[in-house]
This record gives sequence, C-alpha cells and structure tokens, in this order.
Amino acid sequence: MATRTNGSAAPVCPTVRSQAIPPQPSVKRPGLPRVYDLPSVINTLNQIIYMLNNPPDNFQEVQRVTEVVRVFNPNDNQQWVDVERINYLKLTDKDTGGQINWEY
Repeated sequence: MATRTNGSAAPVCPTVRSQAIPPQPSVKRPGLPRVYDLPSVINTLNQIIYMLNNPPDNFQEVQRVTEVVRVFNPNDNQQWVDVERINYLKLTDKDTGGQINWEY
C-alpha cells in the first residue's frame, strides 16, 4: 500500500507478475556527428536525408508531408536555394506495428 501524506496516496499500478512483459518496439538509429562548420552541417543533413529516404527494412513509410522552402544566404540575399523539407513523416514497424511520427 502506498504511504499516505497529507491525506493523499501515491498512484499504484496493479500488475500481474505471472504475465510476460510484451516486447517493446525499438528503433536502432545511428547517432549523428557533431556539426561545427558548413561542410559538417552539409554532411549531417545528407545523413539525415539518407536515413529518412532509406528507413530500416522492418519500417514502412505510411505518410510523408513536404514543402519547398527557399533558404537564403544570410550575407547575400541574391544567393538562395530551394529545398524540399519533410514536415511530417510516419513510419510503421512491420513486426510490432509500432509507429514513428516525425514532425519538423
């Protein structure tokens, strides 16, 4: 029983010890390197794009929402690039049914 303090009780979660704990979905993703200059930022972004475009074999892409964003050079607004940004990505684990919802 939970200890009472000031007339309230701590929440209790009833469990049955004879039941096996169901497997938990896990996502194994490599860590991204630390960014410190423009080449490292570009490298990290390329790795993120690769991971999003090539999910692990047991994940299936269910939904993707993108938009084109114009990114300007902060030192010269005549220089810009259009980038397709993923705003939302939904992946489903084929084995467990678990989902990953990634939102920008």
